[in-house]
Amino acid sequence: MSRYDLFTTPFWKFEEKPVEGAYEWALSMKEKDPNGVCLSNYGGWQSHSYFSHMFPYGKHIASILSKYSYFQKFVTTNWWVNINQKGNLNMPHTHPGSELSGIWYITDNHGSLGFIDPSNHTRSSLYVTKILEKENIFIDCKAGELLIFPSDVRHVVRPHKLDTNRISVSFNMVIPDLGINS
Repeated sequence: MSRYDLFTTPFWKFEEKPVEGAYEWALSMKEKDPNGVCLSNYGGWQSHSYFSHMFPYGKHIASILSKYSYFQKFVTTNWWVNINQKGNLNMPHTHPGSELSGIWYITDNHGSLGFIDPSNHTRSSLYVTKILEKENIFIDCKAGELLIFPSDVRHVVRPHKLDTNRISVSFNMVIPDLGINS
């Protein structure tokens, strides 16, 4: 596991191996609910949100996170599957109502996940005058890897450029005993 500081925000990347059968499971989710939902996705398919106990790979994710004491106080509240085909993308968005969010990659993301610097709205005149360069940070993740980040950080997914599926599972986490999300 590596911790990085993105802008002034930490995020964590866990370099894990792909899980056998996860790709087929994700496609079966789409077969069961071919319409899915349209939230941040533009094209592509996004499943409905499900409670954490309904995630068949929840124990796998929990075992990765349990190795680090600071993640043990968090519980996963919900999850959903994302399947993008060529040209599909996700618009900039955050995950309100949670402290941390995660993305488990079933396939490589080919550097498509971009994080938007949270200070860019307060420094817009500096960007306009070219004193600062305005850049999003794009993260490359391989199949099996897990990424955790604060839920309030805006992120975007670039259009998929390949003829293969780009598949991930996103989820949200809270600290239940704080009482701020109840």
